[in-house]
Amino acid sequence: MKAVHVYIAAVLLLLSSLTDAGRSIKGAASMKKERDKSLLSLRGRVSDVKLVRENDDSIVFDVTLNLEFTNNSDKPVITLHREFWIGAKTLARSPEDAAAYKYLYASSHWPSISASPEWGGLRQRLDQPSPPPDLMSVLAAGETLPYKARVTLYVEKAGSFDKTSQKWDTIKQASPVWLQVTLEMWPINIEPRVDPENPAFGKMLQQRWQQYGELQIDRLTSESMNLDLANVTLTRRTH
Repeated sequence: MKAVHVYIAAVLLLLSSLTDAGRSIKGAASMKKERDKSLLSLRGRVSDVKLVRENDDSIVFDVTLNLEFTNNSDKPVITLHREFWIGAKTLARSPEDAAAYKYLYASSHWPSISASPEWGGLRQRLDQPSPPPDLMSVLAAGETLPYKARVTLYVEKAGSFDKTSQKWDTIKQASPVWLQVTLEMWPINIEPRVDPENPAFGKMLQQRWQQYGELQIDRLTSESMNLDLANVTLTRRTH
């Protein structure tokens, strides 16, 4: 009986691994599609790195970024005027590896579905014939918009159990590495029916506001930014 239980556990673990791999492939394809469709580019640099915590199992960094949105198209681009959720962070050995989705570290965390009245109120305020100036920013063709952000990198020293992130020693030896972040430009909770594959309300506003510009509803992934993690020291060690 014990052998049967072990066999079943092994099968479940294998199925879980295959599911995670499928999600990773789907996620990579989705990121490529979003990059190809976007009229905006997002580039920047790391302005500060702090090692905030370290113990036997993990090491945690706070990274401050000076980012810049650029409208690469010949027409205005409309974005929400609010803080954007940074849902994904990756590290790669080179910009070429990043472009090929070959990561040393990958972490993603997107907002949970929320029925808060805040979202219904925001949806009503957005449901206008033209972009409400108090809620939206409009970038003219060729215009740039600065944006400051902070991300936390939680690195497991033994690597992640699903193999999406390498051991800390591997990341440290590869450093300086290349960081990319992905921003949620259109919060999914604005939608009356939450469907990440079909933001119907956002698409409706895209169509309605065409004469004013292109509403950015797709997630936006930054260009690679150089990040040195090997030479960051902690003032005091915590356990």
